[in-house]
Parts: sequence; structure tokens; C-alpha cells
Amino acid sequence: MSELVFLALGSNLGTREQNLRDAIAAIGKLADTRVEKIAQTVETDAVLDPENQAPQPKYLNTVIQVATAQSPLQLLEAVKKIEHALGRIEAPRWSARVIDIDILLYGNQVISLPTLTIPHERLHLRDFVLGPLSELVPELEHPVLHTSIQRLRAAVLRGSP
Repeated sequence: MSELVFLALGSNLGTREQNLRDAIAAIGKLADTRVEKIAQTVETDAVLDPENQAPQPKYLNTVIQVATAQSPLQLLEAVKKIEHALGRIEAPRWSARVIDIDILLYGNQVISLPTLTIPHERLHLRDFVLGPLSELVPELEHPVLHTSIQRLRAAVLRGSP
């Protein structure tokens, strides 16, 4: 049985547009996985390390809707392999990246593991995720906050998440 899953993709190194296209194509080739929708791409400033405000190139971000029969952990392993294949190297958190793929939502599941948190723990705080996500599914309800994606985005835009 397929689950409806939303993935955030970002790139701020190399040919950003191509990095996103390559990642989406690779996700579409995963077993039992189909890319159903792709949000518009948005350009945003990098989220910087609170301890080190060194400037970084701007990010291109998007969100995709996929249907998959893979488990959350299988999907996590698969997207990490895609990141590595596209040139992502292990680096400290907040570092610039060729590609970053995060699982935002996996059906209505709530998962809290050392390696995976669903819904993504900062989903409700980031307009660069909420904007594209609200383009795809504005009325979808966050499974923990029980608020629509559209309302979460409005709160972020008002400055009151």
C-alpha cells in the first residue's frame, strides 16, 4: 500500500537547478515510488549556524509529493544514497550543500527516532518549506500541530509560528 509522502529538496552549491532535477529524477526511479507533484522552486537565503554566521550562497528549494510503498526508514536510506551519489559530503550541520533531501511528512505518521523525526521538526518554522508545501496541499493538516499547512505558513509570514 502506498503512502503519501512530502520531501523537501534544497541546493546551494554547484548547478542548483540541475541538482534538484537530478534528485527528483533519482527519487522517481526508487522502487515502489512515484513522484506525483513538484512545487515551484523558490530561492532563499541559507539558514546559518547560530554560532557561525559565515555567509553562504542562496538556496534553491522545492517540495515534492511522492507515493511510496517504502517504509520511512527505507525511504530515508534511499534519499541519503541519492544525496551521496549527487555529491553531498558529510559536513557539519548548517553547511552549504550540493543537495539536501528531507522527509517532511509520511502520511499521518508521527515518528521519533534518533535518525528520523516525522513530521520534520522544523517544518512549521520555515517558509522555504511551507511555501512550496502549501502550493501542493494547503489544507493538509500537520499530524502533531493539527493545523493546516496554509495556516502554519500564514503564522510564519506574520512572524508568530
